[in-house]
Amino acid sequence: MKIKRFFAWLLIFALIINSFLLKDINVNASNDESIDVYFTCEKSIIGQGLIIKPSKVTVSKDAKVSEVLDKVFAENDIKYSYSGTIQSGFYLSRIKNCDDGTFKIPELIKESNVYNRRVRTENINAPDIAEHSFIESAGWYYFVNGKAPNVGMSEYYLNNGDVIRIQLTLFGYGSDLDIPANRDKLIKKLANNKNNEYYNDGINILADFDKTKDDISDIIEKIDGEKESSTTENHSQSETQNNNNNNSNNNTTVNNNNDNSSSNDGTSENNGRRNRRRKSNSNTNNQNKNQNSDDENIESTSEPTGESNNNIDNNSNENNKSTEDGNNALSKDNSKKNNRANKKNDEDSENLIGIAKHEAISVTELIDEEHIDLIDDEIEKYKEIIEGIDLQNGGALELQWEIIALMSSGVEIKKDFLEKYKLAFNDEVKSLEGELSNKGTDYSKAIITMSSLGINHNEYDYAFAEKLKDSENICAQGINGPIWALMALSSSDDFDDYIDLKNEYYNILKNEWNEKQCFALMGDDGDVDLTAMAVLASGLYSKNNECDKSFIKDAVKFIEKSANDDGEFKSMENINVESLSYATMALLSVRDKDYDYNRAIDNILSYKTSDGLFAHLYEDKGSDNGNIIATQQAMLALCMISRAYHLNDDKLFYYADNNSDNVNLLNDSNEVLEKESESTLVTESKDNNSKENGNNSKCLEIVFIGLLVACLLCACLYVLLRAVRSKKEKK
Repeated sequence: MKIKRFFAWLLIFALIINSFLLKDINVNASNDESIDVYFTCEKSIIGQGLIIKPSKVTVSKDAKVSEVLDKVFAENDIKYSYSGTIQSGFYLSRIKNCDDGTFKIPELIKESNVYNRRVRTENINAPDIAEHSFIESAGWYYFVNGKAPNVGMSEYYLNNGDVIRIQLTLFGYGSDLDIPANRDKLIKKLANNKNNEYYNDGINILADFDKTKDDISDIIEKIDGEKESSTTENHSQSETQNNNNNNSNNNTTVNNNNDNSSSNDGTSENNGRRNRRRKSNSNTNNQNKNQNSDDENIESTSEPTGESNNNIDNNSNENNKSTEDGNNALSKDNSKKNNRANKKNDEDSENLIGIAKHEAISVTELIDEEHIDLIDDEIEKYKEIIEGIDLQNGGALELQWEIIALMSSGVEIKKDFLEKYKLAFNDEVKSLEGELSNKGTDYSKAIITMSSLGINHNEYDYAFAEKLKDSENICAQGINGPIWALMALSSSDDFDDYIDLKNEYYNILKNEWNEKQCFALMGDDGDVDLTAMAVLASGLYSKNNECDKSFIKDAVKFIEKSANDDGEFKSMENINVESLSYATMALLSVRDKDYDYNRAIDNILSYKTSDGLFAHLYEDKGSDNGNIIATQQAMLALCMISRAYHLNDDKLFYYADNNSDNVNLLNDSNEVLEKESESTLVTESKDNNSKENGNNSKCLEIVFIGLLVACLLCACLYVLLRAVRSKKEKK
């Protein structure tokens, strides 16, 4: 009897142990699915190097960037601030106590088109480094494998071998980080070779933006040691031999180059670099773009290949690297810009957008710093006045031109003022139930205001853009209606779905010019104001669309000829500041090199009156009282000129760089709304898979727990029955 009881308890014990062992096996199976990723945190853009040196981090499969950041920061005792949670909506806003007080922008960045002279050497958040620390566009950005994903850190799932770089950006909301040579392979080498004698040299190169891809390749070869150095030497000898063959037969070399180029699908159109999710607020020069494209492929070029050595010199090698198909569009755009620069003396070139004679390559060629300083001083004074306006009693709609101007200038505006303005704008639009007026231009102006503030038009409750679809009503205002409708629909990338409507309004302008050879308020006499506005709208539209641009060139010639000997312009027989302002903006938008922008700035400023406003008419210069509308248009021109100079931006009235936050002002909670993207769907799919795996694991646990309970019940029942039987036997 005792033996049977012993075996019963043994069975129960075995079942219990078995259930726990099986549970442990499941947990260990999931933990074994780990991956290795590489991580750095960098502030090289201000010359301060690295916060976290290259590290190899082991994490669970499908870990998120936010989880890796939190893990590494904790291990290195780095304090930081963020919004959202580690699992959702994560945004890194501040890294604490990481500013050492030095400040030096790399020369490579200073020489680029993204550089903005408004950057401050003082950190307003010192000793922390946070968003807006040195300039309004400053903040923390992240890259994975050399690209900025179009989702947040808590929505990006990692794969084995990914390289994560947390970097400080100053200019163009990350555009500056596109410029330096790719360093991902160097990061991996350093993380895996921390005891290497060249480790510190590699760290110095990693932290220095001015180091080229050749510097990076050299240090990688040194770290790799004798084997790779030997391979590289053989590669060089092979190239030398091939070059000697090339010198002996140049024609054969050319033919071989062409053959290799076609076999590698490495056309020059494939050398562009894909733009990131954040929209650049300046055009990075083509040289840097092509250099970065080559840098992305540094890993593949560091090792020799048979075909690439066959009668192809270094330049041909670089031009024949294949890149992602998605880069082709940008490459073609860069090719057009190159053509435009090379053909700047050709008036009939289709690539010239409204340039009567020839265009400047850079806006900085057109305006001197002394005049820009004068403009910037005026903008600062203007900003302080606008920021001091009390919006509690309304007035937001009346301030639209002021907001459009200031937001385009790039000057830093107080956050609390912008928030108050957004709420006031919201309240006024709601009170009108979305019906601003019976004029289409009022809706166009509201749309441009929204673009400047970064509001997602697709999420706007009253759908102002839909108002612009009524072309009959829009054209009832004369040519002014379609001009501003086209301007509004071209002010943001939110209107890609409105291409047919934009085409319609562009064709209205083109046909109007072809019929009358002018844009007129009435009759057949051309008006400078309207013509300049039409050039701004048409030029903005035609930058991104293939179309007949010949009428824009003729319109530019009309503006040039309309200036008097003093560089002034007249409308309705009156010389005035509005005509001068719009003519200057229009000619600047097409970078007309023959126009004297410095004199135009002096002329605009000469309209300033003693009360701080601007006079409307020429004869009112120097008077005591200015005109509100004249002031709005004069300051709009000054802000646009400042934007063009500092950002080298030829897309005036274009605000894609402001659309980082898609805020729906008509949402009572003023929440940030995000569109569902393909990446979001991928994320949701991964979440669903994780949930499914979790559910399966729970089901198994429930089954084993059920078996355990059943065994315990059986054991209890067995003991109870044995006790009853024993009692009966005793009786």
